[in-house]
Amino acid sequence: MSLRDRVKQRARPSVVWPLRIDPLDVVEKARTELAEAEDEAAVAEGTGEHPAALGRVTAAREGFAACFEPITLTALSPPAYEALLAEHPGSDGASWGKGFGRALFLACVQGDEMTRDEWAVFLDTEISSGERAQAFNTALSVNIRMPDFELPKDWTSTRS
Repeated sequence: MSLRDRVKQRARPSVVWPLRIDPLDVVEKARTELAEAEDEAAVAEGTGEHPAALGRVTAAREGFAACFEPITLTALSPPAYEALLAEHPGSDGASWGKGFGRALFLACVQGDEMTRDEWAVFLDTEISSGERAQAFNTALSVNIRMPDFELPKDWTSTRS
């Protein structure tokens, strides 16, 4: 496949925001069960109990994951992002103005199970201020074009 083909088929970046659905005590119980199952599996490594312990880890991971709903946020095209910034100009040196985070989240959220209006009501009435800030920051992070920090240092250098 040519570079042109690879570049043209590339999708815009997306990220999953894990929205906590279950009450905090249920999430903490699931987190504890997962940690305990992982500890048991580590102790059982090399024994006949290891396969069963790994099965408990898998079940605990599924139980913990079920406490959250994965919400996919996809980056806007650069022109759309710049247009949204222009609609929410910052003042006093701020990069953006009031309402930008909410508008960005609503523009980035994917899926057809909830409408934009339903998401707006959700943001305004159903989550805490901290969760709202996390949603806005997640939308912002997927739109800021940064190098992939997972790549090793000097991965593009030529060996001599």
